[in-house]
Amino acid sequence: SSRVLQLHWTATGEDGYVGAASAYDARYRADGMTESSWYTAAPLDDPPLPQAPGAAETLTAIIDLPAGVYEFALRTGDAAGNWSALSNTARLEVVRPTVRVVTPAGGEVWLAGASEWIEWTTIGDIGQLRIEFSPDGGASWQTVAGSLGNSGEFEWSIPATAALCGLIRISELDGDPAGTSGCFRVVFPVDPDGDGEITAADLVWLGEYLAENLSGEMEAD
Repeated sequence: SSRVLQLHWTATGEDGYVGAASAYDARYRADGMTESSWYTAAPLDDPPLPQAPGAAETLTAIIDLPAGVYEFALRTGDAAGNWSALSNTARLEVVRPTVRVVTPAGGEVWLAGASEWIEWTTIGDIGQLRIEFSPDGGASWQTVAGSLGNSGEFEWSIPATAALCGLIRISELDGDPAGTSGCFRVVFPVDPDGDGEITAADLVWLGEYLAENLSGEMEAD
């Protein structure tokens, strides 16, 4: 994506710190900068005119950089058309923006009509986000939140929709980047295994669930 970059360096002269240079040539590459690869590197537009030796120089550029590692370098020219050796290089790593759903992680059993927190993390420049819910393993999607800031959490009022494999998807508004949770269940209290039928298996499932998730001791009066 397009981004504003600034390179900073100290001006030199026509011959080291003697005299005034006439021009700068700044370039960048995605696969390393060397004396030989310099000639196929991409130039940066509108470098500044050289100032007196020792002055602080700045070049501001707006360029489109996909994810990757880039190196930037500079040459200084004199009035006779001679160019200096390659400067030291500045290295920049551009990371692809990502969204990762933390909660639900997969395997949770949530009750229809209850509230649960959806949590996520992001890397890179992330704008407004959309949260969606699929009750059928990704076959269809329902909007949970159409546009919200990247706060990292959202309290969700779970709809009255049973789900054997529910999914949460969080994405930027244009759909990229996006992250999707693992499968979780949404159940009704009267149908705890979430299969849409009320049978003896529900009692078995409910007993196993309580045994695994109920903490503390129960005391009789």
